Amino acid sequence: MSSTETTSSRRALREAMAAGTAVEIDLQSVTKQFTGTGAPAVEDFSLTIPAGEIVVFVGPSGCGKTTTMRMINRLVRPTSGRILIGGADAAKMKTDDLRRRIGYVVQQAGLLPHLTVRQNLEAVPRLLKWKSARIDERSSELFELVGLDEAEFADRYPRELSGGQQQRVGVARALAADPPILLMDEPFGALDPITRDRLQSELLKIQRRVRKTIVFVTHDIDEAIKLGDRVVVLKERSRIAQQGPPDEILANPADRYVRSFIGGGAAVKRLHLVRVEDLELERYPAFTEPEGYDEILRQLQETGYEYALLLDNHQRPQRWLHRDELQDRPGRPDLEGQAVQGVVMATTTLHDAMDEMLSSGTGVVPAVDDRGAYIGTVRLDQVTDALDDIHVTAVAEQEDSAPVQTLAEITGELDSRELQTAQEILDRERVARQRDETDGASTDDEPKETEGA
Repeated sequence: MSSTETTSSRRALREAMAAGTAVEIDLQSVTKQFTGTGAPAVEDFSLTIPAGEIVVFVGPSGCGKTTTMRMINRLVRPTSGRILIGGADAAKMKTDDLRRRIGYVVQQAGLLPHLTVRQNLEAVPRLLKWKSARIDERSSELFELVGLDEAEFADRYPRELSGGQQQRVGVARALAADPPILLMDEPFGALDPITRDRLQSELLKIQRRVRKTIVFVTHDIDEAIKLGDRVVVLKERSRIAQQGPPDEILANPADRYVRSFIGGGAAVKRLHLVRVEDLELERYPAFTEPEGYDEILRQLQETGYEYALLLDNHQRPQRWLHRDELQDRPGRPDLEGQAVQGVVMATTTLHDAMDEMLSSGTGVVPAVDDRGAYIGTVRLDQVTDALDDIHVTAVAEQEDSAPVQTLAEITGELDSRELQTAQEILDRERVARQRDETDGASTDDEPKETEGA
């Protein structure tokens, strides 16, 4: 590369970093040999990470995935090879400038304990000498972006936050200077499964809005499939076993190592590839005020639904009310019916939507947009239909010349317990509907509780 091209690349990179525009990362034959070790931690690693995508490094502990990621922001210096960021050689950039323009999120947030949440968010913009008005504006944007109420959380210290709240602040701090690149080192690994699932969905929501180049490290193949635009399966010394879109890896694992890493239940895992927004959502009638019962009852009559949703002033689902309860025109509908046990976002995968239904004990769950407003509902039979479609597609994709394979040979052994649970729920709902029809009261559209789920 000529000096003119190098200067042009650096100028373009500075402009992209200043604007927060996602840039490509190109790792070229990168090797890291730590002093006193026999084998390199990373050996001849080459990969191009497209601008604006989430690329997930997944592999067992000690395979070199974190070391590989840390070489991007020079927390670890490569022994050999080159890393180009936006076409410019990272080794020729000032270390401080490079790191301040790359967001970094670690497993337990890494917040400065003596600073408040607001002060943590403002730390990097102040180092970059932003004006006070711009810092204040950006701080408010970040609270809204990660779903934390500014008035409630701004003056708290990290020790006063839950693990999930700390991690939200960690993500917000990493995005504070609007960097083009975000590095995430097992950020949700220390959280409980429910919080982890929610934050994974939140990350996808945030990425749709900010479109950064994200390098994400995990040892959890389910997390990799859910989050990654591309998944890179690594072996020891960060050697690439397979890379590509998650559906391609699930459908066509490269070798026995990749198959064993994916494990059983590959068909169920492919539910991570379908999102709630891909479905045709059912729209249960919904209302926000105790007035207007005639209208909501008319909608129930026209649609045949037995239940309506009570929403708050922000259109967020609150309670299910049966037709009979609405007929009584209660003055406090917020005290009637049954509380909504859980919701799913438009970006939620069908795998997680099914988990939400099973854990909340309902066969139907409201779906909401990025701001929590009601957009429709998802039923369990829609999820199982999607799983059936995945099965059919897997069989149809077999080459004509290849011997006919069983479904288990194509997708791996199915997680029969999940499928059996889902089927049992559907069977119980069917029996209940038949019983109600016999009694002269059909409840086909009731969000039924599923005992024992």
